[in-house]
Amino acid sequence: MTGSIEGSLKGIPSNLIALTATMPAEPETAYLNADNVTVSTRVLTAVEQAARSVDGVVAPPPIPVVITTVPGVESGYSDSDNNYTILEGVEYLATGTCAIPAQSFRVPFVRTDTGRKVYMRAVVAAEGAFVLYLNLPTKGEWYTDTDQLNSELPQPLFIIDKQVFKVM
Repeated sequence: MTGSIEGSLKGIPSNLIALTATMPAEPETAYLNADNVTVSTRVLTAVEQAARSVDGVVAPPPIPVVITTVPGVESGYSDSDNNYTILEGVEYLATGTCAIPAQSFRVPFVRTDTGRKVYMRAVVAAEGAFVLYLNLPTKGEWYTDTDQLNSELPQPLFIIDKQVFKVM
């Protein structure tokens, strides 16, 4: 290796440079699944696999959690995708999909101004449909995202678009 390439590789272990240099480029095919979630068929490179591993065990690809509806939200507000206006003290049943076996799990929500964290219950049915029971305790703006959803798991498992709830 010579010139600027050599200079840009300083600090990278030589075994990773050699491994990356010998790998053929993988074509990437992306498509929308039934839930309009973009899915990629590209195989991870060995370097990417290593980056996703803990103690040599490769993490599985993240499982998408998709909220499709939140019936009963307040109308007349300029809510956009993944932003909802709801009332304090009212339980809402958000529905969506999550391709995991039937089970229940906690969904952490964080209040933006105080950092306070609360947990809502999600129940996944056998066919991957889920219900998220929402009853945010105080007025303000609350959110959940991929980092929150995985914050108490030993290894990241889920991916979700940021969901913002404005409680009045």
